[in-house]
Amino acid sequence: MKNAPAQPAHGGQSGVASLDANRLAHATSLLPRREDVRATWVHLVQDFEHLIKHIEPDIIVTPHPQLDEHADHQCTTVALIEAIRNLEWRRGALFLYTSHSPASARYPYGDAGDLVSLPPASGVLFDGIWSQTLSTKQQARKYLALDAMVDIRPNLRPASLRSVAALFKQTLTSSITDSGDSYYRRAVRANELFFVLNVPSLYEPGIMDDRRQDRQVRES
Repeated sequence: MKNAPAQPAHGGQSGVASLDANRLAHATSLLPRREDVRATWVHLVQDFEHLIKHIEPDIIVTPHPQLDEHADHQCTTVALIEAIRNLEWRRGALFLYTSHSPASARYPYGDAGDLVSLPPASGVLFDGIWSQTLSTKQQARKYLALDAMVDIRPNLRPASLRSVAALFKQTLTSSITDSGDSYYRRAVRANELFFVLNVPSLYEPGIMDDRRQDRQVRES
């Protein structure tokens, strides 16, 4: 989408012929009404512009484009920053987090309920760091919210004996080597950790204009 901003995107794994179906199924007053609902980069940026003008947020929580390994997470924030710049918006801050560290699939380290430490990285853009404490009740609610996302659940409906064997091997390997990268273990913690980037910093010369620092993170 980023490389071809006006070209509609199509579902790769969902089986949906066009991502337009997602928008049509979730019509909301938060998004602008338009006749052309094609899922393009241009429309994604325009949606962000509309949301910012409508909500006037002081804090926007979004993936860190240098610290999250998934390209869709990175580009979501890139689109958001493009919208902010288009609007000349200079208020508030981005609270940046990572779900999938390029340094290790096990980050954050430790058990569920432990404190989150800083990720292993260098050359990361930020103005400050914010740690938000979560009570045990909030942690339980987050666990249930994550479990509602079906794609995070392990695939426990094998279609063949071979897949049963593969699932058993995966479970056994994880138990023996302690190499489990369960999102439940990584995400449900005693705190939420964010890199804070003040919106005015987005207008500094050269910031976010290339991926040099992102490559440094990946190579470290």
